[in-house]
Amino acid sequence: MNYDKLIYRKTTQPEIVLTVDFGGIGELTVASESAGEVTWRRLTTPVRDVLQAKLAACGFDSWQSEDTSPVCWGLELFHNGQLAKRICGCNAVPEMIRSLLEFCTALAENRSKRRIAQPTI
Repeated sequence: MNYDKLIYRKTTQPEIVLTVDFGGIGELTVASESAGEVTWRRLTTPVRDVLQAKLAACGFDSWQSEDTSPVCWGLELFHNGQLAKRICGCNAVPEMIRSLLEFCTALAENRSKRRIAQPTI
């Protein structure tokens, strides 16, 4: 399945929200409310293609959606604007997801008024 948006939330400190919108807006944002930082990047076609390939390589279609409590992190995948899959947990983020998130974070450019170290996924 081709996902048109993903949202990753880390609820432990520092809280992080990473959003990749492949659709209309075509951008990637990483927000850390506790640090007061937002980084982002427009998704050009080559970057979008690489991200889509990395997303497809994760094979999320075969992953089971989880609903665990308490949730320390969660990943929501959207198809045609509708939530298609939710994966979450309180243990370490699986390596496939971590690799995708680290790549996204590395792509983002700091657009905050003050420079703070990149948020840790």
